[in-house]
Amino acid sequence: MSTTTATAPPPYMPHPGGVAYATCAFFLANPEEALTIEDVAEKFKASKSSISGSLANAVQAGLLTYTVGPLGVRLYEAGPALSTMLESHPAARQAPPPRVTPQKAKGPRRKLPHLDLSTVVIGSGTPCPPARRGGRLTGSRYDETLAQLDVGQHFLVDGMHKGALAKAVTAYRRRNADRTLVVRRLHDDPAGRCGVWRIA
Repeated sequence: MSTTTATAPPPYMPHPGGVAYATCAFFLANPEEALTIEDVAEKFKASKSSISGSLANAVQAGLLTYTVGPLGVRLYEAGPALSTMLESHPAARQAPPPRVTPQKAKGPRRKLPHLDLSTVVIGSGTPCPPARRGGRLTGSRYDETLAQLDVGQHFLVDGMHKGALAKAVTAYRRRNADRTLVVRRLHDDPAGRCGVWRIA
């Protein structure tokens, strides 16, 4: 009498070229990073409404994990089984190649006017706008103001400071993993303001 031994199915591996594979490869190269659904959609040129479904199998397999903040924002991070991708796809360790953009003629650089952070008013009640398509940093002069934000709070400044704020917030998030902040522009604001929201 012969017996048949059941074999375990092979571990899930995302298809190269897909959003799940690209997201896993990104976290292999950047294990301390975290991405929102908007971040994944913009980074890998995918529809925001499809991201949850595209990453579901990777989450179930433990390649990715996510948490949901108090405001319902889903934040994806590297999962405990992500290192298993290297067994079948060692090339996934490599970061995506940088984008090459044409060099523009350099003109005089416009200097931003000084932003007096002592005049910033931290409050709540202005909804955080949705995202639009469009080396580790050290501390910055924005850190003290960012540290005052509680979950659900924000502050608004002139929109010309959005780039500098985004850079400061990215560095701040890397040094403060328990605090999630996003920078958004108020698209319909006549004053053209942008702001920083703490969402988790």
